[in-house]
Order: sequence, then structure tokens, then C-alpha cells
Amino acid sequence: MNYIDKTLNFIESNEMRDYLRAYFSDTSNKIWLRNKCAEIVSKAPACVENKIPVLDMIAEQSEPSPKGDWHDPVWLADFARRALDEEQTGPIGTVFQVREFYYHEPGYYTDYSLYYTFNAAMQYIKWLDTECEDIDLETHKNVSFRIEKFIPGSDGKMVNTFYWIINHIGEIWYFGKDRYKREPFRNEFFSYIGDMNLPVPFDPGDIVTADCRPFVKEQRVVIIEIGDNADCCCVQCLYVKPDGKLDIGAFKHNMFLCSETSHISALYRAEKYHGVLEIAEYPLDEISKAIKKDRQLGLDMWDYFFENDKGYGLSWEEIRDKFEL
Repeated sequence: MNYIDKTLNFIESNEMRDYLRAYFSDTSNKIWLRNKCAEIVSKAPACVENKIPVLDMIAEQSEPSPKGDWHDPVWLADFARRALDEEQTGPIGTVFQVREFYYHEPGYYTDYSLYYTFNAAMQYIKWLDTECEDIDLETHKNVSFRIEKFIPGSDGKMVNTFYWIINHIGEIWYFGKDRYKREPFRNEFFSYIGDMNLPVPFDPGDIVTADCRPFVKEQRVVIIEIGDNADCCCVQCLYVKPDGKLDIGAFKHNMFLCSETSHISALYRAEKYHGVLEIAEYPLDEISKAIKKDRQLGLDMWDYFFENDKGYGLSWEEIRDKFEL
């Protein structure tokens, strides 16, 4: 199997995966393909042990850019190996702190437990997985953990040097160095806000599932404009905020999120939604139908939000009356 097929296995949405398989069949820009595949693999919501061999395959089957790769599969694989090996040790006095999160909020186990070894911290997480077998599965699988490594500093303070982000069953998904000591930006293993730029198989008016669990709850958005489908900000969506107001943002940048933050791009699981919407999502259905009839309406809505939204969103009543929906 070639590295492109292996890479696309990390895309969970059948719609996205099939669309990208056809899109990636154009191999004329080999440097772009190498970098984009390395980015998809490293940012995927998947076990890091499964990412390393695919990053190695990308490095072996493609040529690096003479100017340097933006997402270098060699560097990413080496960094992953560090996260699984040398970073899990430290000098005498090193401790590992465990924090639990339910979506983006602190979880039930908020004791900030400290451990002298990384393995002990992981065993605690795996013990919690067993301990929580009898609770609601939907709740438990949307838990994540953060292990932070602290070493003794020269001034007597403990210094945070590295961290790992782990799912509810104890799989390491992401990791990195302290924000002020990390590698150059382009060599980060994942995105802190989950943004990524890939073309999408959607049209204006489509209602799409945005699933960034376990970091934020699943929600629906309606695509109001696609643009050239290549630029990172061209796919604009409209969504319902927690307070019921409507707002717009760039889908590829996860800008449908409000106070939450997701490390996962919505593009991994994005697909058209054909189910029954929640009552609070009712405006999405009306807007979807209207844009399907008149694509220009999506652009007009974007202009209206840009001119009138002061950062708090706009009410459904205002949008409904303005555009006679």
C-alpha cells in the first residue's frame, strides 16, 4: 500500500476519505502531497504508535522539499519517538501530573495527581478506564487526560517541560513541549485549535456534522459558501451558539466553536447530516433550504454578519426577517 492510502485511513468520514482519494490522485505536486499527508497523520485523533510507521512510509516514498518541509514526516516521526521514549524520563525529582477533562471542562477526577514515573501516570488513567466501566459509556468516551512533566529548576521551582494528551482508554494522541520552549512553529505535532486545510465535498446549503469529540460536543453547521475550496478560510459556515444566537466562521479553522477549544480538526469526521435536528438547531434547516434555492443568499448573509455582528452573534429573528425566510 502506498503512503497516500495509508494516510487516508486516518480520515474517519467516508465522504471526506472518498473525496480526498480522488483529489490526491493528481500527483503532479508531490511536495504538497508529502507535506499534506504528514500533516493529516500527525494531527489525526489516533494512537501515536499507529502514526509513526505511516510517517516513516511518507518519508521513504516521497522526496523532501529543497527549501524544507512545512510538515516534515522525518521530524514528526522522530519527535513521536521522543515522546514515547526519552521524554518519559527525567532527572531525580521529576514528576508527572495528571489532569482529567470532560470535553473542555475539568473532569470528575480533578485531584491533579502526581507520579514519579510516566508509566505510573498512565496506569492511573487505565485504572480509571476500568473503574468507569459501569458509568454511562457516552460520558466516559468523551473524557481525555493531560499528563504534564515537571523537572526541578535551578531556582527551586518545578519547570513544566513536556506534556501528552491522552484519550479515555490510555492512548497517546498528541504531545508537545512547553509553549515557550517548543520547536519552531512549523514543526509542531498538532494544532492547538484543530485547524487544517483540506478541500471538502460539500456545497452551499449542506448541513454538516462537526465532530471534534472528545474535546467538544458534536454539533451541526450549515455551509453558506465554499469559495475556491482551496483557501483555508473559503469554506464559511453558520452555526448556533450556546446562547441561541447565530454566527458565522471558517469551517476549516474550527471557528464554529465558541469558548471551547478542540485539538481535532472537524475535517476528519465531517459529513452531510440527514437526521432530525434539535429544536435549537431549527434555524439551520430553514437557512439550508433557502441557500439551496439561491446560492447568492449565503454570500449576502456573510456580508450582513460582517457589517452588523459586533462579536455576539445575531438573533434568528433578525436573520429571518432580514432575508424573509
